[in-house]
Amino acid sequence: MAARLSHRNGLFRRLSQFRPSFLSGLILIIGLFSLLQLLSIGVLSQTVTQVKQGSHTQDIQGQQQALMDQTRMEVMNASDKLNRAGIYLLYDKESGSVGSWQSLMEEAETSLKLAKSHYQQLMNAVPSDQRDAAFSELTTHYQQLYDGLVELAQGIKQTNEIDIFFAVPIQAYQNMFTQSYARYLKDSDQRQQQTAQQLIGQLDRTQTVFIAVLAALLVIAALVWSGVTRLIVRPLHHIHQHLQNIAAGDLSQPLTQSGRTAREINQLSQSIIVMQTGLVTLIDQVREGMETMLGHVAQANDDNQKLSTQAECQFKELRAATEHVEELNQHLEKHERHTQQASRHAEETSHIAGKGEKMMDDVRVAMRAISDRSQQMTDVISLIDNVAFQTHILSLNAAIEAARAGVQGRGFAVVAREIGTLASQSSHSAQNINALISQSDQSVSSGAQRVNQLNDSLQNIIRAARETSSFLNEITTIAQQQNRSIHEVTHRISSLNESVKQNAGQVAASADTFSSLLQQAAQLNSAVSVFRLPEPSQNEVDYSAPERHAVSNASVMADGHPSEPQARVSVLSVKNPIASADYHS
Repeated sequence: MAARLSHRNGLFRRLSQFRPSFLSGLILIIGLFSLLQLLSIGVLSQTVTQVKQGSHTQDIQGQQQALMDQTRMEVMNASDKLNRAGIYLLYDKESGSVGSWQSLMEEAETSLKLAKSHYQQLMNAVPSDQRDAAFSELTTHYQQLYDGLVELAQGIKQTNEIDIFFAVPIQAYQNMFTQSYARYLKDSDQRQQQTAQQLIGQLDRTQTVFIAVLAALLVIAALVWSGVTRLIVRPLHHIHQHLQNIAAGDLSQPLTQSGRTAREINQLSQSIIVMQTGLVTLIDQVREGMETMLGHVAQANDDNQKLSTQAECQFKELRAATEHVEELNQHLEKHERHTQQASRHAEETSHIAGKGEKMMDDVRVAMRAISDRSQQMTDVISLIDNVAFQTHILSLNAAIEAARAGVQGRGFAVVAREIGTLASQSSHSAQNINALISQSDQSVSSGAQRVNQLNDSLQNIIRAARETSSFLNEITTIAQQQNRSIHEVTHRISSLNESVKQNAGQVAASADTFSSLLQQAAQLNSAVSVFRLPEPSQNEVDYSAPERHAVSNASVMADGHPSEPQARVSVLSVKNPIASADYHS
């Protein structure tokens, strides 16, 4: 008995500590709603099936009644037309007419054929197991009436007499058929009323079931609302108020847990307790670190300001060096232009000296030609002098011969004297010309020597001009190399200047960043100072037990095996018990 009581107390204690899961409750509610829905669907399906069956039965009965009405109408038409055919036959016998009744007879036969066709359709439409006594009586009386009408029509056509009307009791058959048809209609109406009453009864039962389901849904909704309010809404409202206090900066009050809540709400409460503990630890460490960070940030800001000043000085010095290098570059470019111009002038001088050398060669050739012509003229003058001497000898000989002739030779002596005079003059002139040619030859020789000396001077000038041009070209090449080097130095200094400028900008941006960081650190320190933390003794008393309880819950895995029994709450990561909680129902 004691063991049974202990077992019962333990079971009651476990039941009292059991916390229903939101997922299990949701599955239970969905299951109840699904069962009610299935029940409603089953009742509705049964009702729809019965309505379909009743409607099908009424349709079949309507089709049967329509076929019976058509059969009755055709039989009655045939009976009426046979009666009229008998009247026309009696009239023909009295008046002597022939065949006035035959058209009515044909119409009666047509009606009988249609009646037979409708009757066959009716018999095919009604199964043998659904034929009751009223239907069998109706078909029997119909068959009697139909057979009587066929017999009457055949008798009239064969005998052409109306006596057959008295032999076949058509009226009796018709009366019995009419009475049977009336009973058939009455039974059909009763069956339709019975089917309608069954449908109405089924609809009433369906309505009752739906009302019961609706009442059950209302009861379940009320229970769900009450359970959700007690297990979820109220604890969530309490948690919301506590989170609002935390958002307002009040971390001094711990979260009080309600007695019975959903499993997820309990896990959320434990997580909030762990979070609040971590926030308290975090804010303590942030407060301690903010003062140190403010000092370091201020020192870094001062160092950055000094670095910014040095960067500005370097930028100014580099800019001045860049200006000097650019000025030197301009001077080198000007010197290069002058050197190139002097080189062009030296080349032009060398070219002109070359032309002078060519002209001196032409002059030397011309002087040699003049010397050759002078030699030829000397030879000619020598020839003239020789001729003059010979002429003078001839004149002397002529004078001697004239003197010998005496008076007869006196005129010839005059001529000889004149010829001698002319020969003397020619010889004297030839000597003068020869002297002039000798002087000219000496002058030409002296000019040739001067021309040779001038040619040597021109060669020296050309050689010096070419050496000067080569030297100037070397100077130009060196100046171009220096210019390229200066350009490269200028480019390097410009790049260095840009780098220094960028460094200065980055240092300025870093200074602004440090200033902003200093302001933000001050704002963060002000923001952290808003939080109201519990006293150290209160923190130890209020938060140690919930934290251990939350961490122990977080250490239980889904399979029920505990992990490490101890846990630490750090600044960067706070363990969440929801991450390892059991969500299975």
